[in-house]
Amino acid sequence: MLSSDKEIYKILIKLFNGHGDISKLIINYKNNMITEEIKTDYIERHFHNWLNYDLLLRHFLGDIVLRYIRMNECDKVDYIIEFISNYTYNGYLLNDVFNYYDDNRFELGLGPSYIREKSLNKSFNSKWWKTTEKNSLPWRDIHADINYI
Repeated sequence: MLSSDKEIYKILIKLFNGHGDISKLIINYKNNMITEEIKTDYIERHFHNWLNYDLLLRHFLGDIVLRYIRMNECDKVDYIIEFISNYTYNGYLLNDVFNYYDDNRFELGLGPSYIREKSLNKSFNSKWWKTTEKNSLPWRDIHADINYI
């Protein structure tokens, strides 16, 4: 027990005429509530951070797709060869970033232009976003290096 819990315990013992079991239950309940509040706050903050990172990247990818759609057929091949095949985003080939999102389109609830079609509430309640950082391109490389050793 924390020192504040010990003080609370002493007060509860007096209030409950020496019933230590009830006092301990109340303190455990209080501590569990505090733990749940901290956990909820952490989860919500993590979701917010993931969403901000994910939103910028998907917006960037969506712009590329829209630019590609508006091009005439002759320019599309050059665009793919010169830009998409060679351009990097945060140190990763753009083609790899597209493949990563395409492979996970269903879980992320993304449409063809990388716009989220799944509600934020459904996204928050899904387990996918909680594991994205571990499934991102940087982590894929880390796991490849670890498995290589």
